[in-house]
Amino acid sequence: MNSEVAQLRQRIDQECRASWWALSAFSSGTARHQFIAARLRNMGEYHTRLTALVGEEAATDVLCEAFEPKEGEQ
Repeated sequence: MNSEVAQLRQRIDQECRASWWALSAFSSGTARHQFIAARLRNMGEYHTRLTALVGEEAATDVLCEAFEPKEGEQ
């Protein structure tokens, strides 16, 4: 179970980073919106799977941590 939790945490972090990257990338508005929306949908699915493993509060904490700026990434 721990490896699945770690994998889901990593995927959530990757999707979050990709959506932040898309906000600053040069692309058309519609394509950028679709890309970010897909990342957020994926994060929602990972959150749901994580909730089943660790509970709602812990899964939400993981999601919130993904949105916090990392040191050196502001």
